Amino acid sequence: PFHEEVRAYAAALCEGAGDAAGGYAVASEHAHSNTVLLAREAFRVDGAWHTWIDYARFAELCASGAEIRAEDYKARTPEWACYREDAVDGG
Repeated sequence: PFHEEVRAYAAALCEGAGDAAGGYAVASEHAHSNTVLLAREAFRVDGAWHTWIDYARFAELCASGAEIRAEDYKARTPEWACYREDAVDGG
């Protein structure tokens, strides 16, 4: 498929999931790979996506023996990696 079709399909998946699944949105994309990343809205903090991993924090949590949740080691997604409606090259 063309990347525009992948974007449209991803958006439809998000709409179909609805709020019952925790709400999903297209967070990131890479047009040259023809891929998109769907993320739960819980990973959008103050309007910014946090879909990257803070590996130092993750290692710290693992070493501590504490219960680990994705929210505990999430990192802000760089602006260049975020999905934009107006992107002509897919991000």
